[in-house]
Amino acid sequence: MSVWKTKDDENVFAVYWLYLVAGAVAGATFYALYIYPEHGQWHGVFEAIFIAALLTLTVDPFVKKRVAREVNKDIFYHVIGFRLPEEMQDSLQKYLRGLKYYRESLSITVKASRIEDDVLIEVTETSQVVALTKCKYSQSLAFEDAEHGRVYEMVAKRIGSEEKLVEWSTKQPQAVGHPERLMTLYRGPEATLKRGEKLQAFFKYELRGRKADYWVHTFGTTTLKTDVKLLPQDGIQMFASGLGAAKIGEKLEYDNVFIRGEDIHIRWEIPDDPMVTVQRIPQM
Repeated sequence: MSVWKTKDDENVFAVYWLYLVAGAVAGATFYALYIYPEHGQWHGVFEAIFIAALLTLTVDPFVKKRVAREVNKDIFYHVIGFRLPEEMQDSLQKYLRGLKYYRESLSITVKASRIEDDVLIEVTETSQVVALTKCKYSQSLAFEDAEHGRVYEMVAKRIGSEEKLVEWSTKQPQAVGHPERLMTLYRGPEATLKRGEKLQAFFKYELRGRKADYWVHTFGTTTLKTDVKLLPQDGIQMFASGLGAAKIGEKLEYDNVFIRGEDIHIRWEIPDDPMVTVQRIPQM
């Protein structure tokens, strides 16, 4: 049996029950007005009920929308205590309306090894995604061509399920693209998420840099908790922006929420000084 639902997977009767009842009342009272004489005992009562139901159907939705618009204009004033320029308000509202899902957690492991005159960076990411509303979900990675990025795996599963919900493959038509010059975009297929649904997402990819270089991880999804683990090969030193250096294999945790568009930098270098203390990768 199919049930008519809203875009957020809520039963339509739970959301629009007032208007459905008002419509039924308006229809019933209109019929009653037709039956009862104009000056009958119940004519005035039915007429008042009919007008009230009609106003509920026609005026109430527009009043609510207008009130919502007025509240939204000053919502940031009530939250932060001062008014923002309209351009900033519009940008923030656009961001919030576009926020369909977020990451509860993100764990990034970065390995660095020397290959001739370059440094090979191997990255694995594991995250938990939560849908805020019914929405389309897809995975993607973008690289500057100078990074020589290469994707090995992009996959996501529902929590508690072994079945792959989405999986990237080079055979897919949207798998590799070039939205801008000197840029390569890897994109996986789409899947529909229900509100409150949780996914386990996994990425594995690599890129290359110079002996002293950096890589920027730009957040495409708002993330609540982020941690990084650095695993440099002998003779390579690595650093994470805002956290500095760490012991090999130590988990570095960020205590702030990253919103879409923010980033962290992973830096590395191969010191020329032979006296620099060598860091060794532990056996995992």
